[in-house]
Amino acid sequence: MLKTRLATGLPLAAVTIAAFCWRGFPGSALFLLLAAVFVSVAVHEFFGMMDKLKLPGFRLATILAAIGMLVGNWYCGRWGKGGESLGMAFDAMVGGIFLLFLFLALCRHVPGRASLSRLLVSIGALGYVVWPLLFLAKLYFQSGGMSGRLLVLYLVLITKMGDVGAFIVGTTTARRKNGNHKLAPSLSPKKSWEGLAGGLVFSLVASLAMVHFGGARLTLHGTPVLGLFSAAFLAVFCTLAGLLGDLAESFLKRASDTKDSGRIPGLGGVLDIVDSLIPVAPVFYAYVHIAQHFLQ
Repeated sequence: MLKTRLATGLPLAAVTIAAFCWRGFPGSALFLLLAAVFVSVAVHEFFGMMDKLKLPGFRLATILAAIGMLVGNWYCGRWGKGGESLGMAFDAMVGGIFLLFLFLALCRHVPGRASLSRLLVSIGALGYVVWPLLFLAKLYFQSGGMSGRLLVLYLVLITKMGDVGAFIVGTTTARRKNGNHKLAPSLSPKKSWEGLAGGLVFSLVASLAMVHFGGARLTLHGTPVLGLFSAAFLAVFCTLAGLLGDLAESFLKRASDTKDSGRIPGLGGVLDIVDSLIPVAPVFYAYVHIAQHFLQ
């Protein structure tokens, strides 16, 4: 299992890191492509689980809205003069068009449970998958060149290191004679308190190391927004919030009788990969902007 994860995860991680390290237009275009693929597949997987529950939705329209928001933020960050406010305006426009499409499409259906589910499931997909992850793109494209990329890299690293630590420690302690202590057996039987402790340690070490060695570069519009105290706090928060995001997706999989959201060898699906980032991305985006406001 670990070999399969590494065989799939390492090339994916290499391409992702290239999107962060490749300066200028090529890097931003690569990140846009990766983000569009990840979000589109995650939305597709979400609708796949809803289909198993016989709750249909407007899959293609939701994917197109997600891509439209990503492209809008990419354009606003690279060529737009309004910066973040223009990006928010573009999000509002795409979201409004999306809602208008849903309302017009409902006019063609007989009022009832199926019609209502199409509306609510589609809005739910946009709110659960697209909206939170969009804040990663906002940070990357609109937060001062390389500094925005480093902030996103920092967030992804400390969140995923929490996942890695939980997997390594949880798997190791599960081999003990009496096993380990299950955290939420009804949702995710493999999650354990020992794994959570391991995730906290891994995330904390990664966060403190990044801030200690590169804190001066973790800035928003030129203002440093991370110190050692905030690094420790964010490591704990991202690990705990990421766990809740993981459990929320486990709830969806349990409800729809789905083992993995997709078919990526060793990793499950895209939604399995990004589930821990869903609750942390909006909060981190808000944190760095609030910190920049008070520290500038």
